[in-house]
Amino acid sequence: MTKSFRPSKKVTYIAFGMSGDGLVGIPVATCRGCGCRDDRACPGGCSWASVDRTKRTGTCSRCSKKGGRRG
Repeated sequence: MTKSFRPSKKVTYIAFGMSGDGLVGIPVATCRGCGCRDDRACPGGCSWASVDRTKRTGTCSRCSKKGGRRG
């Protein structure tokens, strides 16, 4: 029996796909340093230096270069 996927109203998802269990969602992660997100990058762009999708947090490339400081 396959469980149906029901997106949480408290979580924003960046993508959906199919797995053996049915539809799955990838939640948006937020940078611990500056607050940028998968769907709202830093001005000029950034990428994930590290990201934990289960906790929905990470450190973007710009903050990683600054030692995790904001700004």
